[in-house]
Amino acid sequence: MDDIINDPEKLCELSNPPIMKKGVTEAIKVITWLVMPGALGPNVNSRHKHYHAPLSHTGCERAITRGYS
Repeated sequence: MDDIINDPEKLCELSNPPIMKKGVTEAIKVITWLVMPGALGPNVNSRHKHYHAPLSHTGCERAITRGYS
């Protein structure tokens, strides 16, 4: 999540197969999250981040960001 907010260009260099291999079931979310910086613009502040790993092993990460000009 840090790279998505702070350095999305680094992640855009990856193709889908490496993301799928690393992310397994969560990879589709990662690919979708890569769209977020384009919607927010080049200047983004991270306001809050939280990761929760419940017993079901399906983690949930929340990020509140703010784009500014």
